[in-house]
Amino acid sequence: SITFCFGTIICVVVTFSHNSIAMETKLKDYNANLKRLANVDPLTGLKNRRCMMNFLKENVENVAEVDKQKAVIAIGDIDFFKRFNDYYGHACGDEVLTELAALFMDFMEDKGEVARWGGEEFLLVFTDCNLNQGIDYMEKLIHRIRLMDIRYGGETLRVTMTFGLSEYDPERTVDAIIN
Repeated sequence: SITFCFGTIICVVVTFSHNSIAMETKLKDYNANLKRLANVDPLTGLKNRRCMMNFLKENVENVAEVDKQKAVIAIGDIDFFKRFNDYYGHACGDEVLTELAALFMDFMEDKGEVARWGGEEFLLVFTDCNLNQGIDYMEKLIHRIRLMDIRYGGETLRVTMTFGLSEYDPERTVDAIIN
């Protein structure tokens, strides 16, 4: 009877262990999905504002204070974006946003991070970069935007953007720099 009880306990422990491992895997998957949903703009696939603010605090403010590393923050919005939505419809506006997001992801691959800041605004952070380098990067990016052909409804659409940029200054808050 001791052997039977011992065998039963082992079976229960093995079953419980297997079930808890499966449940832990599901919880990790759910948590990863929740984190993605909380940090990524669903339309563009870019970081969202909350995620970018965390990135700025962790990777720009803290790094600059310790390493004296430079960073450039640029914010831009699409010129006359309302006309895309008003004339062609909101699906066209969404297409413009997703095409620009793809361009930004490609352009920023080894330079820093990009986020959809809100509406038609985007925030770019060039890490380990001074203001002159940031200006050079922005000129190249603006040139690439001007060369973009966005196809929608049988038409080719052109987009321009206006940007402002500033070198990170530890004497100012990130919010003040962005403003």
